[in-house]
Amino acid sequence: MLKNGGKWWILFVTTTATSIFMLDSTLIPVALPIIQDRLGLSDIAVMWVLNSYLLALTALLLLGGKLSEIFGFRAMFNLGLALFGAGALLCGLSWSVSVLIVARTIQGVGSALAFPASAALLVSVFPPQERARALGIDTGIASLFMIIGPLVGGLFAEYLSWRLIFFFYVPFVIFGLVMSYILVKKSRIVRTSIPIFATILMIVGIVALVIGLMEGNRFGWDHPTVLILTSVGPLLMALFVLISLGSKKPLANFALFKNPLYLGAVSCRFIAYFIVAGTTLWIIYFEKSLQYTPAEIGIFILVAAVPVVGLAPLAGLLADKFWYRLPLIFGFSLLFLGLLWLAIFAHRDSLWILMPGLAAFGLSLPFVMAPTLGLGLTAAPPEQLGGAAGMMMSVRQLASTLGVAMMTAIYYAALKSSDSEAAGFAFINYLAVLLALVAFLVAFFLVRRVHTLIKPHTHR
Repeated sequence: MLKNGGKWWILFVTTTATSIFMLDSTLIPVALPIIQDRLGLSDIAVMWVLNSYLLALTALLLLGGKLSEIFGFRAMFNLGLALFGAGALLCGLSWSVSVLIVARTIQGVGSALAFPASAALLVSVFPPQERARALGIDTGIASLFMIIGPLVGGLFAEYLSWRLIFFFYVPFVIFGLVMSYILVKKSRIVRTSIPIFATILMIVGIVALVIGLMEGNRFGWDHPTVLILTSVGPLLMALFVLISLGSKKPLANFALFKNPLYLGAVSCRFIAYFIVAGTTLWIIYFEKSLQYTPAEIGIFILVAAVPVVGLAPLAGLLADKFWYRLPLIFGFSLLFLGLLWLAIFAHRDSLWILMPGLAAFGLSLPFVMAPTLGLGLTAAPPEQLGGAAGMMMSVRQLASTLGVAMMTAIYYAALKSSDSEAAGFAFINYLAVLLALVAFLVAFFLVRRVHTLIKPHTHR
C-alpha cells in the first residue's frame, strides 16, 4: 500500500496540498485591490481573476473524483498539484490580465484534480477508528493556512509585491510532489469508461449556473442573460442527475443519498460552506465601514481563530470515539451563538466588540468541516471513494458560490434600503443564524451512530 513511513506520512503529504488550497481561498481576495491598482485592471477583470479559478474548480471536481478512481489517487494528486504550481508560477510572472486569468484557470483545474484525490487517499489508508482524527489534523493545519491568508496577503501586497503571493505557493507544491513520489506507490489503472455526454451536461450546467450567479449581482437578477443562465444551468444539471440515476457506471453515484449518513453529511457541509462564503462580505464591511486596513483585519482574524488549529484534531478524536454526531451538534451550536453575537452587535463600530462572535465562529469550524467530510467518505463504498470525495468537494464549491451570490445580493439590498453597511452585515448574519439552526437539526436527527463497523477502504 505505502512505500515508507505508513499512514501518518501520507497525512503529511495530503496536508501540504490541502493547506495551500485553503490558503488560496483567503489570501487572494485581500490582495485583489493591490493587484488591480498595479496592473490597472477594470472591476470586471478583477472579478474574473478570482472567478476563473472558482469556475474551473467547481465545474471539474466531480470529474476529478472519477478520474482518481480510474487512474488512482496518487496519479491525480500529483497531476493536480503540478498544475496548481505551474498556474501559480505563471500568475506571478503575468504581464497582462489575460495571462493572469488563464493562469488562475490552470490553478483551478489543478485543484479540481488534486482535492478529491487528496481526501480519498487520506481516508483510504486510515482505519475507521482513526479516520476522523486524521481528517481533523489535516483540517487543523490547513485551517492555520486559511487563517493566516488575509494577513500574508495583506502584508505581501502592502509592503512587498503581489507577485510574491503566487511564488509563495511554489516551494510547497514541489515539496508535496517529492514526498508523494517517495511515500506513495504508483497507482493501479482501472479499465472503465467516463460517460461523455453526461459529463458535458454536468460541466456546462455548472458553468452556466455559476456564471449566472456571478453576474447576477452586477447586472441585476432580472437581466435576460442572468435569467437564461440561472435557468438553463439547473435544467442541465437536473438532466445530468436523471441520466446518472439510470446509468450502470455514472460519473456521480446519486444513490449514495439514500444513505441518511451521507445525506446528513452533504446537507451539513452545504450549509456550513454557504455560511462561510458570507465572510467575504465581512472583510468589505470591516474595510469600508470600520476603516481597518487589510493587515489589521488579518491580525484580528488571526487572533480570533488561532485555536482552530488545536481544536481540529480534538474534533476528530471526539468523532472517532463518540461518532460524528457529537462534534457536529456542538459545532453548529457554537456557530449559531457566534453568528447571533455578530448580528446583535453589528451596529457597534469596533472589531473589539465583535471579537467574541468572531472567536466563536472560528472555534466552531473544526467541529463542522472535517467531521462532515469524514462522515460522508465513511458512508461511501470503497470502490466509489474518489467519486464520493469529488461530490463532497463539489457540494462545498457550489455552496460557496451560491453563498457569495445570495449573501451579496442580500447585503446590498439591506444597505440600499437602510443606507447602512451595518444593516447589511447584521442581515446576512441573521440569515446565517437560521441556517446554522437548520444544520443543527439535520445533525441531531440524521447522523445516528452506526453500530456495525464500516470496512476500511483499500488504498489505490
